[in-house]
Amino acid sequence: MKSDSTVRVAVIGLGKMGLLHASLLSAMPEVKLCAVCDKSKLILRISRKIFRDVQVVDDLQKLAGSNIDAVYVTTPSARTPNNKYPDGATRSPNTIMIG
Repeated sequence: MKSDSTVRVAVIGLGKMGLLHASLLSAMPEVKLCAVCDKSKLILRISRKIFRDVQVVDDLQKLAGSNIDAVYVTTPSARTPNNKYPDGATRSPNTIMIG
C-alpha cells in the first residue's frame, strides 16, 4: 500500500455488481479506482466514458505491473470454475475480494 494510505483498487467484471462496486469505490476518498476489466466491448466502451481516469482493459494480463493493492472479482461463478482466476488477478495485489 502507498504511504499516503490511498488504497489502489481494480474491479474485474463489470456486470451489475461490478459497476456498483466500481462506482462506490470511486466515490470513496481513501480509495483510488485504478483499473476495471471486462470482456464485453460494449461495457468497456461505456466504462471508458464513466471512469475517465481509470485503466479499462479486456484482459487481466494487461493489469500486470499496475501496482494494485486490492482486486474485487465480481464475475459470475460460472466463469471462474473452482475459483481458478488467471495469474494476473492474483499475483500482485495484497487483497482479493470476491463479490
